[in-house]
Amino acid sequence: MKLHHLGGLFACLLLLSSGPARAATHGSHAETYGIVESVFLQRDNDVGEQPLATTSGGATLISAHQPQYTVQPGLRLFYGSIDECDTGWEAGYLGVWSMFADTEVTGTGIQAPEPFPNLPNAQGFENRTTARAAYLSTLNSVESSVIWRSCDGGPSSHAALPWQRCSSYRHGTFDWLVGFRWVGLDDTATMSYSGGTIPVPSTYSVQTASNIFGVQLGRRGRMEWDNWALEGWAKVVLGGAYLSQSQDPILDVITPDPVIRGGRTRRDGEVGFVGDLNCSLVRRVTDDVSIRVGYNLIWLSGVAPAPDQFDFSTTTSSGTGLDPGGNVFLHGANFGLERRW
Repeated sequence: MKLHHLGGLFACLLLLSSGPARAATHGSHAETYGIVESVFLQRDNDVGEQPLATTSGGATLISAHQPQYTVQPGLRLFYGSIDECDTGWEAGYLGVWSMFADTEVTGTGIQAPEPFPNLPNAQGFENRTTARAAYLSTLNSVESSVIWRSCDGGPSSHAALPWQRCSSYRHGTFDWLVGFRWVGLDDTATMSYSGGTIPVPSTYSVQTASNIFGVQLGRRGRMEWDNWALEGWAKVVLGGAYLSQSQDPILDVITPDPVIRGGRTRRDGEVGFVGDLNCSLVRRVTDDVSIRVGYNLIWLSGVAPAPDQFDFSTTTSSGTGLDPGGNVFLHGANFGLERRW
């Protein structure tokens, strides 16, 4: 995670929450709102350095952390309502699909890591000319929160905060959010070895599913002027994580029977954590419709990335483990519309 990204978002949140929040009788009002945004997020490949393709001499050609994900578009939705007593609710969804990363090497004598090439029924994993690692991820998140709102008192020529003395300032609101959130990460990693004297590629694929669910606590601040608004939030989830991994059967394309290894599965539980930061600038275009643009950081901890589950050993328990100590970082921009009425 880039430190300057964190610094900018935390500075925004500190600005929004500065000053004492007072009772909302001086500018807060009942409202209903809906937000539709496109998000453009890039996932960091924070996995181990396990070799996935080597030379016959054992030099690493591809390691698990080498493929880098591209920026992938997704969708974020919010709908909520605040009543005259400054309490309300909010529901949200975030989806980013088909996050993709790959890398490929070509040459001679390319093989899977030892001891696979030493097996009598694994000729398809040695003396190849191309090796390719491909990763595919999908992220889905659903949240529902109860909201308690307070207001900064609105504009005042005697206010201590300089923006409250601006003639165009309308009001600032501060929300506490408490609720439930589920985050699901589905991950697939595939190694393919091809070329040479064998026309058919040999593959090794792993699929994982990481489901984090728990109580979400958040703080959101918003300052509004006549035509502009600045909004930021910080949300954290601490709860459980249900993890699973499955590995496809591994077989030799020359001698498919017997298989090198049958299919493998494993399930486990873990403590899960989610951190969600956003800072957005809002521009009013009509009385109740505005354009939003901002930046996001999302951190998932306690997940099981698929590349960490590759296991090239040849014992009876090979492929049955589950490494739950993974972290996934996503960062990128958001752009969309909001309506408040």
